[in-house]
Amino acid sequence: KHNFIIERYIKKAEYDKRAYLDLASFMKERRMYAESIRYLKYYLGNNNDKKAKLLLGEVYYLNGESTKAISVLKNLNIRGSEYEIYLYLGLAYEELNNITLAVKYYTKSTNFRKNSISLCRLGKIFYNKGGYKKAIVFFKSLIDYDASNRLADYYLGDSYFKRGNFPKAYKYLLKASRFYPENTLIADKLSIVKKRLGKSYFL
Repeated sequence: KHNFIIERYIKKAEYDKRAYLDLASFMKERRMYAESIRYLKYYLGNNNDKKAKLLLGEVYYLNGESTKAISVLKNLNIRGSEYEIYLYLGLAYEELNNITLAVKYYTKSTNFRKNSISLCRLGKIFYNKGGYKKAIVFFKSLIDYDASNRLADYYLGDSYFKRGNFPKAYKYLLKASRFYPENTLIADKLSIVKKRLGKSYFL
């Protein structure tokens, strides 16, 4: 079935080069990133489509080629797509372990449009660095924006725990435990918090 679709797109590309863009999107959806890149290059060889360049940058990142992703996205300017450009720049820089620039671009992404990925990555970066005060800000913002990100409850609860705020730690770790009842890490942390709060807290 895939071969039939590919052949159809290639035949169409003989008279409409945009078919290569459709084919590249088709390949991306199926995680065939190298093939997606190849058809995007065919398409971009004949025009300067900025949206296609954005897609190319995204697929480079997904294919583990973060340096190439940055080279495509760094000077790209598309009105209305700024948050997406900055998001993928943040992801690419984080993949290359350039945390300073990752934070810069994730922050720019959320300034243009609040999005779950940037908020989550910012929270995790500060959490992993021991910056629990800032981690709390981002995980709270993430939960307010997208309550479906259940792990945010754990990270928020543990950040409060690390800062000694045991009532707030209990609130969010309890929520996390209800979604992940078999997770021993969450259960053990919740047990510690209960002991710190003492029996009188639950009366």
